[in-house]
Amino acid sequence: MCIFTISSACFASQIKINSEDSDKRDYFGYSVSISGKYAIIGAYMDDDKGLDSGSAYIFTKTGNNWIQSEKLTANDGERGDRFASAVSIFGDYAVIGSSRDDDNGESSGSVYVFIRNGKNWIQHTKLVANDAKKYGDFGTSVCISGDYIIVGATPYNDLGAAYIFVRDENNNWVQQKKLKADDTERGDYFGNKVSLSGDYAIIGAHRDDDKGSNSGAAYIFVRDGTNWSQQTKLIANDGIEEDNFGKAVSISGDYAIVGAYLDDDIGAGSGSAYIFKRDKKIGYTKPN
Repeated sequence: MCIFTISSACFASQIKINSEDSDKRDYFGYSVSISGKYAIIGAYMDDDKGLDSGSAYIFTKTGNNWIQSEKLTANDGERGDRFASAVSIFGDYAVIGSSRDDDNGESSGSVYVFIRNGKNWIQHTKLVANDAKKYGDFGTSVCISGDYIIVGATPYNDLGAAYIFVRDENNNWVQQKKLKADDTERGDYFGNKVSLSGDYAIIGAHRDDDKGSNSGAAYIFVRDGTNWSQQTKLIANDGIEEDNFGKAVSISGDYAIVGAYLDDDIGAGSGSAYIFKRDKKIGYTKPN
């Protein structure tokens, strides 16, 4: 994995890092997130707690170097859980998806929240959906921002969803809302990717068919008090079948970015990304 730093308004390559115990097929670097001086890196096929049980690594910035400070595994990790197939870090909290966890049936999924205590990261709680079910794949995607966590769940050939959790005054994480698209259909993979920023969430559905089979879409949700509602649906102006728009999403402030990794503008599968800006009157629109 490579970490970049800002220098004179440009990003310059700083360092490439590996885990201290990397092994073939661990998939170290499959998922990544960074916040301040901490980075988290997923290796969801690591075998410490059984074949493909998964692990995550915390790296801490020390001077100009990034040093591995801890390796995280689930307290109840088991073979095939794929812990750390999705990761997110914000402040003193790290959130780790384990979409193949079996607590509520095969591949029902779960999410682990770790909290930093000094130099150590301690497993704080384990989240599952209130309506957890077999093959629910809860934890396919995760993001934490402030007091909120969003978790994507994309059960195979079923309606996807995203779940909002909020941190209460007792430092517990409580499910607040289950988000579904107004027009979602089976196989859209709504929730495969998620991102949060302030009162806004973006959720990808890369197999939506509005502009042809698997052309893709992304949805913006906005929070008002304790309620979250769909504000707009984003699609590419030039979208066509198999673009997979929405396979990657991120939101920050007034801007959202959506990846379409199979877009063909520069050749088959060359890929593209679309940037949208929030218009305070009408929501997010593609800039001119």
